Amino acid sequence: MRSRFQPWAYLGLAALAWIVFGQVRHFQFTNFDDPTYIFDNPHTLAGLTWSNVRWAFTTGTISNWHPVTWLSHMADVSLFGLDSGRHHLVNLALHLANGVLLFRILFVQTREYGPSLLVAALFLVHPAHVESVAWVAERKDVLSTCLALLTLMAHQARVLRPSPWRQALVLGLYALGLMAKPMLVTLPLLMLLLDYWPLGRLTSWRTFRLLVREKAPMFALALLSGAVTLAVQRAGGAMAIQDRVAVGIRLGNAALSSVRYLGMLAWPVNLGPFYPFRPEAVHLWISVLCVAAVVLVTILAFRVRDRAPWLLVGWLWYLVALLPVIGIIQVGSQALADRYTYVPYIGAFIILAWGGRSVARTLRIPAAARTAVPVLAVGLLMVQARAQTGYWHDNITLWRRALQVAPVGNLVALNNLGLGLFMEKRLDESIHVYRAALVLDPASYQANFGMGLAQNAAGRKEESLLPFRAALQARPGDTSALKAVARTLLELDRLEEAIPFYGQLIDLEQVRRLQEPDSRGPVQVSQEARMALGFILRQLGRERESADFFAAAWRADPRDQAAGLNLAISLSALGRGKEALEVLRRCVAVNPRQPLPQFHLGLELEREGDRRGAEAVFRRVVELQPGNAEARRRLLGLQGQP
Repeated sequence: MRSRFQPWAYLGLAALAWIVFGQVRHFQFTNFDDPTYIFDNPHTLAGLTWSNVRWAFTTGTISNWHPVTWLSHMADVSLFGLDSGRHHLVNLALHLANGVLLFRILFVQTREYGPSLLVAALFLVHPAHVESVAWVAERKDVLSTCLALLTLMAHQARVLRPSPWRQALVLGLYALGLMAKPMLVTLPLLMLLLDYWPLGRLTSWRTFRLLVREKAPMFALALLSGAVTLAVQRAGGAMAIQDRVAVGIRLGNAALSSVRYLGMLAWPVNLGPFYPFRPEAVHLWISVLCVAAVVLVTILAFRVRDRAPWLLVGWLWYLVALLPVIGIIQVGSQALADRYTYVPYIGAFIILAWGGRSVARTLRIPAAARTAVPVLAVGLLMVQARAQTGYWHDNITLWRRALQVAPVGNLVALNNLGLGLFMEKRLDESIHVYRAALVLDPASYQANFGMGLAQNAAGRKEESLLPFRAALQARPGDTSALKAVARTLLELDRLEEAIPFYGQLIDLEQVRRLQEPDSRGPVQVSQEARMALGFILRQLGRERESADFFAAAWRADPRDQAAGLNLAISLSALGRGKEALEVLRRCVAVNPRQPLPQFHLGLELEREGDRRGAEAVFRRVVELQPGNAEARRRLLGLQGQP
């Protein structure tokens, strides 16, 4: 065991990862999933608190149950705020840890220094792994893999020195891994492969049964995680596309993808963040050829297993690890994704490392060449991976790249590019992109809502109403679309038309409370609607109805000074001065240093004939706001001065 070289190996792996991915410290968040995971999520923004920990373990937000991933994002916010570069660096640190752990596991189990190091190096710099590292929302990928590799290390220690606490450690780490990303459901099967080679524990059907029994608790955890995941994804609508695509098409796409990933392994160019699922692109004869190729390689691997056990283990690792994401159960609208290769490619890298050495020995290739070839391969992959990483710098660069790689039917890329341009205030370009998205899908919520936002911001408010209404038709009861329509009508002074939309926002408050039980969001949306209706009805001369909405807003949040102040104004206009005084006193008590409620309290006291009380209040207003000329004038008037 060349243990003296291990520190240099670790430093070398760290250098490879930094050369490729160090640039992420300057990258932005993306507009794809990052908002939901981080900067638009009130729970993540609040950081690590007991209530947020409880939320993490009970939510199915974004159609996933992965509480450990949520906790990692909360910890980032607690430590770094919304510094996107540091969030990216945490992903990079986990990726590097995965490369080091992978090297350590293979080195200890095989006693083979060179191939183990090559597998780790390929893992760290392969361009297909860029997505898992450079996309903050894919924290679940690098985090779950880290926990999976730690589980394998604990399993390794248990094999060498069995004990109950080591068994408990294996189960605990595996449970945490599943709670970071349920893709790890296949890990017990992968452990059986390692038991066959290089551990040499699986030697007969009898030992196979014993090893399966040993991993029975892990299989139970995997089944439980799988059941929870399917339930959450179906409830969240992530599997809606599966109901629209025939099982034959899904199987054909799965067969095609398993071979496309191998092509991506060998020639990792034209990689992008999203490849749309297009059923018409799945051809039966191509899928049959792909299945035949997979079957032939599998048969070959079994036939040579005695001479090349690494081929069987590596190939089955690739296939088994790919099963949860191959698309037989279709989740989302992608045909395949670079991030899905993160764990499966470990098997392929094992074949390349040990297979390359075997070929070199058979052909008696000189030692210098045997070293130069893998070094050159790693170097070329680094160049490509560094360039690929650069596309993740910002949203506009990323989604333009996506459209270069997969231009046909890429609605996701168009919508996200349109949003990126909108956020940069490049409104005409944003409108142009959204127009192209609406050609693909005129009923798309994202395209219609984005078009409405861009037109509205460009001052084309009347035009923005049509896409806003289309977005609302696509998602009836959607809070964002309802607010957009209502606000736009209000800005256009079409007050009567705005009333029912604000009314719907209030009526749907209970639904929003059920969706976000631990958030103030539902109340804030309703408060905005109540206040807006109060102002609209006041402008329409319907003061009594206006007072009812201001009163409802005041009841919902007694600390809302604006609601209390406007309620008092309505009550005063309706001749209910004593009630107005009571509301104003309570309103002032919320924050005695706010001059506006005190000023109105002075006015109401003056109307009610309490000159001494009004004088004292106006004096306080002048102290708080010396520039308030009206308060000073009234104070002087009450004091009898000219």
